[in-house]
Amino acid sequence: MSVELATTSKQREDAFNIRYRVFVDEQGVDEAVEWDEYDDPTAPTAHFIVYTESQPVGTARLRALNETDTSDVDSNSTDADIGIHATEESGCAFEETITETTTIGKVERVAVLADYRNQGWGTRLMQAVETHAHQCGLSMLRLHGQTRVESFYHDQGYETISDVFEEAGIPHVSMEKRL
Repeated sequence: MSVELATTSKQREDAFNIRYRVFVDEQGVDEAVEWDEYDDPTAPTAHFIVYTESQPVGTARLRALNETDTSDVDSNSTDADIGIHATEESGCAFEETITETTTIGKVERVAVLADYRNQGWGTRLMQAVETHAHQCGLSMLRLHGQTRVESFYHDQGYETISDVFEEAGIPHVSMEKRL
């Protein structure tokens, strides 16, 4: 098993295929909602892919948030991006220069194929995302977790910080974790 940064077109294709299977096919999320500007290859995001025996089984996305945006509790949130600089020293995959005040990242599009759930793949994926976020200089991560997997995120150390809200027609809560 390996969790890798999706840096090649094949890895990104594998990550997007998992998202399609989980969110669009399985959960009925509209394709127009699933894909956004942060999926562009030039966007300041890091995509992660989990492989077991060369089979892609999980994925997640990480991006940095603008510190002045405090509206990250509902689906109408407009998180602004702050780019992060990819340096050999930090190992951070983002392309732009990080500001001295950038400390919060947002974990998005976390998905594990149904046949591989409850086997530790999601935990390993989140550990890799958190390690990478720390390498990028981030000290807190936020996410919108589906309520049906809220306990999974609690087990990873995330705290629920909002009431339930709908995103893509699915009940979610906003959660965060200090790194």
